[in-house]
Amino acid sequence: MTSALDIITHFILFRVFRYWRFAGNNDERHLSKTLQILRQDYLKEKGVIKEINILGLKSEKVCIKSTSYYIDLLVKIHSTKTLPNGFSNYFFTHVDIKNQNELFNFLTLYLTIENLDEHSLGQHIKNLIQVSESKLKIYSLHILLLKLRFDYQTGRISNYELVSNTIKMTNGLSIAEIMKSNSFTKHKSSTSHELGYFLNILFDIYEDTHDSRILDILTEHNETLHNFFVSRKTIFSNVLKRDNSMSLSGIFLISKLFLRYTLFTKDYRFSSAAFHMLDIGMYLQKMNPKGYISNTFPIYRYGSPMKYPSWTLCYFLDVLLLKEKVKKLLYETSVSV
Repeated sequence: MTSALDIITHFILFRVFRYWRFAGNNDERHLSKTLQILRQDYLKEKGVIKEINILGLKSEKVCIKSTSYYIDLLVKIHSTKTLPNGFSNYFFTHVDIKNQNELFNFLTLYLTIENLDEHSLGQHIKNLIQVSESKLKIYSLHILLLKLRFDYQTGRISNYELVSNTIKMTNGLSIAEIMKSNSFTKHKSSTSHELGYFLNILFDIYEDTHDSRILDILTEHNETLHNFFVSRKTIFSNVLKRDNSMSLSGIFLISKLFLRYTLFTKDYRFSSAAFHMLDIGMYLQKMNPKGYISNTFPIYRYGSPMKYPSWTLCYFLDVLLLKEKVKKLLYETSVSV
């Protein structure tokens, strides 16, 4: 049994959340521990598996999305330009993309490997996406944005078209309106998880284009989210109000957004919020005997209940790496948070 105690621990901690001091070990220990867990418990010869459940049972199939994030982490940590042995062969076996969620996974994979020395694989993934896209209905805003980035990166649309389509799709939308049309599951409201995707992809598009109008949209959403954080000391799963759960993957993705924004603007309010939310994940990892992190807090709520997905660990590790950059900036500018 992986950690049935998490059910009891999470139940108690969530009830006292407003009064509890969440604090983990030092950042370096969490970073090395998380990387070790990914390698030992989630990594197979062909890629990273999807999840481990609370009973310790592992999923069999490789998760394209998590494998993409794992590759990205290896690039950041080791400055590698090649895929681990065996990964390419697995990706070449896929012949069809059946729905928008699979499209999201392969778009993520393509944008991850486009700068690596994997040109034949990149061309294969590009062709796979382009053959499949006409058969698919995309109804989630963050996937539409990611598809726009793919079209731009592959030369199908110009910088002008990327900017104009992004502004047309996002300008004037409130957080509440985004949440209504941003879910992976049709006819369901989205969570902080999908919102984190949406805003980080929007930030990617700003970095592609440096268009001030996109930055203005991003800034407005960041300020709104920061106000939510100030009033609740976290971002709950439904984002807009207090809820019965937090999506840990969501608060990691929003923390990633806040830290990226801090590095860009040197507005340290956002790093302070990100550090606080990251502490929740660090504490829960410290409390788990194997160092696993559930996708949802408490673990039994909606959003991969009773499971420890690999992508949650990848987001956690990504935020820890960004935190190191922000801490360096804080030191250089003699600012304390």
